[in-house]
Amino acid sequence: ENYMLSRLNLSSNSLGHQTTMALGALLRSPQFVLQALDLTANELDATDAAHLHECLEANKMLTSLDMRANRMERDNGDVSEIDRIVRANELDLRNM
Repeated sequence: ENYMLSRLNLSSNSLGHQTTMALGALLRSPQFVLQALDLTANELDATDAAHLHECLEANKMLTSLDMRANRMERDNGDVSEIDRIVRANELDLRNM
């Protein structure tokens, strides 16, 4: 059974590592379809970015991810890879 949610706004919720881990498990699941995720202003750090990057490697549906105003550096390699994955998903869906 698939679960479809087009947008999820979790901005300004002071999410911790446990929440990022749980969210990552959802993003990995092929049964959970999410197109846009807002994680703005949640005090996410490099550990969270690394976990999200790992989970998004298998995700082909997320086409928008907002991670502004967190505690991760813009030049963080995981953040760059997350950006690449989300942009590739958007292009793949446009070409379907």
